[in-house]
Amino acid sequence: MSPQDGAESRHRQPTQSERSSLATDRARIAIVKAKILELKRSLSLLNEENDLLQGRLGAYTYPVLTLPNEIVSEIFLYFLPVYPEPPPIIGRSSPNVMGQICRKWREIVLRTPVLWRAITLSLRNGKRLDQKLRLLELWLQRSGSCLLSIHMDLEVDAVDLEGDVGTETLDLFTHAIAAHSARWEYLRLYLPDVYPFPSIGTPLPFLREFTMNSVNGTDPLTEALHAAPLLRAVAVQFWEGRCISSYPWSQLTTFVGHLIRPPHCVDILTQAINLVHCNVFVDWVGVRGHQSPGRLGETGPLGGQSRRFGRASETLLEVLQKRFWN
Repeated sequence: MSPQDGAESRHRQPTQSERSSLATDRARIAIVKAKILELKRSLSLLNEENDLLQGRLGAYTYPVLTLPNEIVSEIFLYFLPVYPEPPPIIGRSSPNVMGQICRKWREIVLRTPVLWRAITLSLRNGKRLDQKLRLLELWLQRSGSCLLSIHMDLEVDAVDLEGDVGTETLDLFTHAIAAHSARWEYLRLYLPDVYPFPSIGTPLPFLREFTMNSVNGTDPLTEALHAAPLLRAVAVQFWEGRCISSYPWSQLTTFVGHLIRPPHCVDILTQAINLVHCNVFVDWVGVRGHQSPGRLGETGPLGGQSRRFGRASETLLEVLQKRFWN
C-alpha cells in the first residue's frame, strides 16, 4: 500500500456499521462512568462507617484492662504455684503465657519480678542446652532483686560429662546461679557425683532451705553454708563423713538425710540440738546385725531430742548409740 493509499484510508468516511459500533461504545462508556461514580460514593460511605465503628471500638476499654497494674500483677501471681514451688520454665503454666495475651499484659509481666523468682530446670535429657541456658539467664535477669527459689537438676551420668553435657556445659549453668547466690532463699540442687560446684564468693544471708543429692566434704557450696544465718532446713545424701562439719547443725530445725552412716547420725544429732522434724534413712550395711539400709525413724515434731524411739526411755540419739556401739 502506498502512502497515498494509507492517507486515503485514514480520511475515508466510516461505514454505517462502524458508526453504529462507535455509538454503542460511547454509550457504554457513559454507563461505566456512572457506575464508577456510584461505587465511589458507596465506598466513601463504607469508609465513613468503618471509621465510625473503629472509633467506637477504640474508645471502649474492656473492664479487665481498667484494673491497676498492681492488681493485675497479683492476679498473675495466683496463676503460679505457691512460692517457693517453681512453675514450668516453658509451657502453658509458665508466666511467659500471660505475656502473650496482649501488649499491656506483656509489659506488666516483664515488670513484675516476683513472677520470675522461682526457677526450675533439668538437663537430664541433654537436649536444647543453649535454649535452657538462655532461659535461665533471662529468668534470673527478670527476677530483679527478688529472693530466689532455684530447683536445678543437673545430674547426668559420668559418661555424659565426656559427651554433650560436659563439665564446661555444667559450668555455664552453675556459674549462672552462683552469680546470684546472695539472693538464694530456697536451693534444691542435684549434681553429678564427680562434679564440683564453683566457689561461692559471697555469704548466703537469705538461704532458708538447702537440698542436695551427693555431698562432697570439700565442695565449696557446702562449706559456704556456715555463712547462711537463716538456714533452718537441710535435705542431703552423705557419702563422706568429713562433710558433716560443713553444716551449721545447731541452727537447723529440719533435717532429712539419706544413706547416713550410724556414726555420722550420732555426730549430727549431737550437734543438731534444735531439730523439730527429722527423717533419717540410715545406711546399716557393714554394721553388726544389719544387712541393708533402712529408715531409723521419722519424727515431727522432735521437741529437741525428747522424741522417743524403741523403748520408752530411749531417744533417737540413744538408739543410734546403742545400735552402733554395742
